[in-house]
Amino acid sequence: LVKGTDFDNSPWIGLTDEKQEGVWVWMDNTTLNDSIKFWDPNTETFPSRPEPNDWTPGEDCARIGQSCSLRIKCWFDFACAEPSKRICESRAVCESLAATP
Repeated sequence: LVKGTDFDNSPWIGLTDEKQEGVWVWMDNTTLNDSIKFWDPNTETFPSRPEPNDWTPGEDCARIGQSCSLRIKCWFDFACAEPSKRICESRAVCESLAATP
């Protein structure tokens, strides 16, 4: 389990607004679908600064794994320059063994 303040174990999910602030895109340049997002509302800690809040000096990469205001896991923005674990998607590679006569 990842504790609510354990940023080192919060993986980056491949989502960034580094090219244009506020325009979140996945690594394949697909724009984030606004109907499918899980930003932390920060209602208990910083109600005036819901995520993504681009906290100084700038946070352009989305991570998961923190406890949210609603007590669920959610997204938050974090500085891309900070080392992080990553969650990556790739195509499955299926190999079939050819029958040898």
